[in-house]
Amino acid sequence: MADGATVVAPATSMLNHTASMVLTLSYFANIALQNASSNPNGSAIENRCYGMYGCFPNDMEWTSARRPIALHPQSPSDIDTRFAVFNDRNRVYPLILNETFLDVEVNDLRSGGLSTTWINPNGTIYFITHGFLESGKAKWIERMMNLLLNRDRTATVIVIDWGNGSNPPYNQACANIRLVGAITAHVLEKLMKVLELPNLDRIHLIGHSLGSHLSGYAGYELYKLFALRLGRITGLDPAELAFTETHERVRLDPSDAQFVDIVHSDATPFVPHIGLGLYEPIGHVDFYPNGGSKQPGCQHDFWKQETDARFVSNMFHFFSCSHSRAYEYFIESLESGRSPPVQTVPCTNYQRYLHGECYDCAALPHGCIRFGLDSVHDYRRLQRHRHQQPTAIQLFFRTARRAPFLMPNYRLTVQLSNSTASVHHGPEMGRIVLQLITADGLRSVELYFNDHEIMFEPGSRYSRVVTVLRSGEAGARHESYDVARTDTVAASWEYETSLLNPLSWRLIATPRVYLESLTIQPVTGGDGPGALKLCPTFNTPINTIGPTVLREEKRIIMAEVSNATGFLLQTMLFMVQHELNNSLIHLIHNGTLSSESNRTTGELSMPEDTRCYGVYGCFPITYPWIDEKRPVAYHPWSPAQVDVRYPVFTKPNTTHPPFIDIDNPASVRKLGIRPEGRIYFITHGYIESGDRPWIQQMVDAFLEDDPEKTATCIVIDWRKASNPPYTQTCANIRLIGAITAHVINMLYEELNIDVDRVHLLGHSLGSHLCGYAGYYLQKDFGLQVGRITGLDPAEPLFSDTDPLVRLDRSDAKFVDVIHSDGSEWVSKGGLGMYQPIGHVDFYPNGGYNQPGCNDPMTKYIRKHDDSFFWGFQEFFGCNHLRCHQFLTDSVRHRCPFVGIGCESYAAFRRGECFDCDRDGHYCIEFGLKARDSYRRLIEHGIITDPAAPLSVYMFTGPDSPYCRSHYRVLLRVSDEEESLIHGGEIGKMSLEVHGEGGLRSGRMEFSADPVYFEPGRNYTAIMAGADVGAAPLKVLLSWAYRTNPLNPLTWRLLASPRVYVQELVMQLLEQRLSVRFCPLNGAPVMADADNEFRREYCAPAST
Repeated sequence: MADGATVVAPATSMLNHTASMVLTLSYFANIALQNASSNPNGSAIENRCYGMYGCFPNDMEWTSARRPIALHPQSPSDIDTRFAVFNDRNRVYPLILNETFLDVEVNDLRSGGLSTTWINPNGTIYFITHGFLESGKAKWIERMMNLLLNRDRTATVIVIDWGNGSNPPYNQACANIRLVGAITAHVLEKLMKVLELPNLDRIHLIGHSLGSHLSGYAGYELYKLFALRLGRITGLDPAELAFTETHERVRLDPSDAQFVDIVHSDATPFVPHIGLGLYEPIGHVDFYPNGGSKQPGCQHDFWKQETDARFVSNMFHFFSCSHSRAYEYFIESLESGRSPPVQTVPCTNYQRYLHGECYDCAALPHGCIRFGLDSVHDYRRLQRHRHQQPTAIQLFFRTARRAPFLMPNYRLTVQLSNSTASVHHGPEMGRIVLQLITADGLRSVELYFNDHEIMFEPGSRYSRVVTVLRSGEAGARHESYDVARTDTVAASWEYETSLLNPLSWRLIATPRVYLESLTIQPVTGGDGPGALKLCPTFNTPINTIGPTVLREEKRIIMAEVSNATGFLLQTMLFMVQHELNNSLIHLIHNGTLSSESNRTTGELSMPEDTRCYGVYGCFPITYPWIDEKRPVAYHPWSPAQVDVRYPVFTKPNTTHPPFIDIDNPASVRKLGIRPEGRIYFITHGYIESGDRPWIQQMVDAFLEDDPEKTATCIVIDWRKASNPPYTQTCANIRLIGAITAHVINMLYEELNIDVDRVHLLGHSLGSHLCGYAGYYLQKDFGLQVGRITGLDPAEPLFSDTDPLVRLDRSDAKFVDVIHSDGSEWVSKGGLGMYQPIGHVDFYPNGGYNQPGCNDPMTKYIRKHDDSFFWGFQEFFGCNHLRCHQFLTDSVRHRCPFVGIGCESYAAFRRGECFDCDRDGHYCIEFGLKARDSYRRLIEHGIITDPAAPLSVYMFTGPDSPYCRSHYRVLLRVSDEEESLIHGGEIGKMSLEVHGEGGLRSGRMEFSADPVYFEPGRNYTAIMAGADVGAAPLKVLLSWAYRTNPLNPLTWRLLASPRVYVQELVMQLLEQRLSVRFCPLNGAPVMADADNEFRREYCAPAST
């Protein structure tokens, strides 16, 4: 023992271990493997023993997928663990205990003054320990030691300094803490004897990062060897790497002490987010400040900080910031004068807590628990009151961005008004900004009620949890604002117009929201004295012009002019050139509308349930035509008003088509329709017409592709009835569907056509129009068309409605649907349905976010001969229009356009549905061949339940030809010695398949983001490329590696970046073929080069 040795000294501390960890990761990846391989027998040495401390195996739970390399601890002398003893009288020069302490007789230790001068047997004894690449001299340990002794003058603080064992490689440090934990257990048992303690109830171990698990090992060994149970362990952001999802024996666990509390502050996965702490709950009580990760105030742009610190120091702070916040928060909770302590709230997840769904301690199942040393008392109180052992409790709270971090949390609740002015104006997207003000002029900092833009709907309620700080000078120490003294609140509205978001467009009305009230209450209490409710005066809206004042007083209702925004993108364009119409959004969110007040003929004032139009029947607007999904129902216009026309195209006449005369059935015999041929009915959607270029292109493709040259294309042109308002158009297609059914029946009677060969195709609203035609044909004439193809059926007013209201599989013998813009309308502006409604539903690229739809608007304007209107429409409706472009393309090009049935798009992307016609994953040809493909599967008994819906997924390209072949590639990284020694690499792989005759797939990305390729692991990706035929010859595999100063896993100081890819196993969906490709002589894949893989390079597969 060195006289006067200092464990905690006022010198510059060592770099935080988390910061330093990043410097050793590449070292760990290479050196650790070398250490592991230095033993030629691998894992033959399973035990290493160190006398009284026992044996340390590295098999079983110590080696797993999460801990691929397990080392033995270094010897006790190499680690040289020391225990520095501090008390209130000795804070600078501690008593240093080392291993020799265990050899001294108990009486000698007593006579030496251990129990009288240094350790008070009647007080609490705290053990504090550090983590990787640190020592007991860390400044945070000194701060914690002093605060603990300030708080309790009778306490003793013992610092466990294992600095010699905390050096790289990381996996060696992970092994060393096992031995340090065992040594600590023996020291505790010896102290118990020397101090004559009846138990260890007042022993409290506090560990950060690896030190958390070290404390757990000490608790485990105490119970295993001496049947003693520690009083408490506090884990400060326990280390994640090599501990997450491991056996309870490997990590800190609730069984290691009578009470285990955890503070999670950097709990994101190490790969790829470089999170250093565990997320999984492992204590009796787990605290998750700010959700347990990405702590506020931890800079992401450290290179821009204007400080005197060096770049490297700033970078270290960046990596360590969130991880170190665990002990910063805990240290701050120890400070004297903190009143009241921070109360934390139990909740199932952080998002629910943020949205104010978990508040009011008295109403919560577990009540609230104070953060810090007092948490154990609250936990035990719960045990007494519940008369049972509580389950593990997860608790949440928010902090400030800088010290002091611990502030009271408040629940803000905004109630939007449902007044006439609010409802007429409709919903708004933006952010509410609040500033609280006391009667004497003290102000809070500005609070963002919502961090990101959200939609605020009239009559709705929204809640958020915030911290409230007092406004002060820049750089000054901030303080908590006294919410109870609030007299007024200044509320304003942040609104930003986005060309990409039609819900943000405002043509006339000023963007604003109408608040009915703002309620502020502590998250710990309900509507008691701590709650404050404020209201605006005279129903004044919150807008972008200036702040609106909220006070504790009654509001006066005042009328306001209504907002008139368009409903669909096309409506908005139409409104720019024509008259404005009331928006459907306004009507949908108008709580005063009902089925009784909206049975109209286009005017909201005429209560009329049904309107009839002669032979076409009657059209009610009772249920299901009006319900919560369709709050407004109109009657169709009259047949004369809709003025639907049917031009007829045949192979001899594609430029000047004749029209069907509905009033002269016999005239259809003179139109050149071949009754034995296929008859296609093609129709458009909202604010379109039958002469749109895409319809002409589809007509030309169908007539050209017809092998019998007998096909007929009939366009349903209802342009006059497709104009705004959208609700009227939705009504008009009911009548147009009925008229079309009469036209089909007329062809049947006059020409004796085969109705099974009639195929209706409709885009958007036209899809549902086709469904109505199929319905009325069955209802009125007992005939059923052979097929209906829905091209991205319109979603607003049709999604989740009764099958009678929308296209449905009962409307034809075969109904297939192509979904291309299936995002939800209100939040994301998707125009098409996502709901499966056919026999087969195709979801190219998942049914939304189509490739190529992020091109600039100028491209679409040029495509439409410099027409701004149509270019603008396609730019915003790109995803919605892709469906008919895919269909036409599948007819024009001979590429095999195939999709496969799968449970979800995510499962398809993961490659879980790639074997055609196995396990319910049926391969269906896309386009005109879909019905024949579906029939064959039924006839061959492959599809056993035709009534079951079938969702089919595929990839496409960004431009025509859209067809792509599908490749499932399994990339197997070698687990040979050379690969293991080199270690994993992060980067992006891409490949190109070469076939016979010069066919190439084109370059295909293995993943959108960099992937960590680890030795012995397999990686699978689904890719789309050009067809290379049935005999792929080789694969060129490229490895894109870039050093990133922010990501230590990309640092290579000595070794060249490379990946040892053992083989590629490639499956070709369309060819139903599987092929192996290997590198020549096992050569590694080098960065920034084409690495050739061939079939003939592979050794024969072992049997």
